[in-house]
Amino acid sequence: MRPKFIKFLLKDKVINLDINELCSLINLLSDSEKNMDIFHYLSKSDFALIRSKVASMENLHVETIQILLNDQDPQVLKSIIKNESFMELMNEDDLEDIIEINNPEIMISIIENLNKLTDTHKICEKKWLYDILLNQNNPDVRLELILNDRTPKFVLEKIAKGEFRKSSHEKTDNSESLNKKIDQFENVYSNLKSSMHPGFFRSTSIGKMNHNGKVRLPKRFLKIIINESDSQLILTKRDGCIHAYTLSRWKSIESDFTRRLGYSKGTRLFRTIFISSAFLCKIINSNQIEIPQYLIEYAKLHKKIYFVGNLTKFEIWDEEKWNKENEMMEDELSDDENDDIRDLI
Repeated sequence: MRPKFIKFLLKDKVINLDINELCSLINLLSDSEKNMDIFHYLSKSDFALIRSKVASMENLHVETIQILLNDQDPQVLKSIIKNESFMELMNEDDLEDIIEINNPEIMISIIENLNKLTDTHKICEKKWLYDILLNQNNPDVRLELILNDRTPKFVLEKIAKGEFRKSSHEKTDNSESLNKKIDQFENVYSNLKSSMHPGFFRSTSIGKMNHNGKVRLPKRFLKIIINESDSQLILTKRDGCIHAYTLSRWKSIESDFTRRLGYSKGTRLFRTIFISSAFLCKIINSNQIEIPQYLIEYAKLHKKIYFVGNLTKFEIWDEEKWNKENEMMEDELSDDENDDIRDLI
């Protein structure tokens, strides 16, 4: 039996606090280690609102986290899904138990925090989680996947093609509310395929590389990578910098190389260097990649770097080298022989 009231001793007097007073108290308490014992006691409250507020705290005892992970209330579980303190101790079974409650609001919270659950804390495989979300009975979950900027292309394609398990409710219910829902989805689906054309990498961004070779990707580049390649990139060396391709575009390059015969010696050498230098990397911590040392040395990268969009790929340059390269390209572009290019813009 959870306590409906919390007792406090104040000047040798016992004070009982109701839910409104408890909420006011929690709002006044700092999220710090000194209050962890109080949070632990409040985690046993009979009120879901109080437990959900505790579940939003970062400084909690391990025992407190375990108590709340066994909670069945959707309000509490929504707070848990958003809290990285819980993600550090959560495993795939815990996440599966939360999913089995089958609450649409919890599913939407999972979608919003999916990269943290899979990439950062590695609680489960991303594909496994997307498959579960795709096959939820409530179509609002799939709508949320469509509207989420980070949903990868292969998931959107499955939704567009109807490749998911439809519930009996979706198949047989002819009520007016369901028809409106179907119309809403048809409007989304009609625009979905046209929105899945390959994105182009455009413009230039400045970034920083830490001592481990980790760099944070520009947001506009990140969206294309996630949509096209399920958060994977191929890095290789060329022209004194690093060239970066989505996995789908890299496979197209490999296919072109495989189909073509009769290479000149120079072309064969280029292919060998270009392909042998390729490195497959995954996005980590939701928005970072780690560049291998041999590519850092080739491109002579230092702390400050440039991300340069080049339509079907982007390039990673050292700041000093990019400034020199950019100046040289502008001089070359001013030549009379490039008049046909200037006529295009």
